[in-house]
Amino acid sequence: MNPENTLTYILRNTSPSLRNLFYELRIKILSLGDVREKVWGLRYCNYYVSSVRFLEVQPQSRNNRLSIVAKIDNNQIDDYKGFACRVPESFRWGNLNTRFSITEFEEIERAMHLIRLAYKFVQ
Repeated sequence: MNPENTLTYILRNTSPSLRNLFYELRIKILSLGDVREKVWGLRYCNYYVSSVRFLEVQPQSRNNRLSIVAKIDNNQIDDYKGFACRVPESFRWGNLNTRFSITEFEEIERAMHLIRLAYKFVQ
């Protein structure tokens, strides 16, 4: 395995608090069920159900946040305006169409609501 394709590598420049936030969120994501995790490139951690990517988490050390992009049904995002927003099709991010970010542990449950929607949407 390429050492650059590991969680240790993508978290190498993050603060301890951001690393802890990432690992706490990761535990909750993996506990959803049949979720596979794949570190992609130098910055992203992707999550799949079967072969369908439904979530991408990018630790951003400069902003001290986790930037998250998910595949969510267009009709289910309205409740979270202000927290989450649509990704314009012109960005060409594949099937990931909703983005949001978290900086604190208190935001994990709000994020997990959207992550559960994404997980259910691709099942």
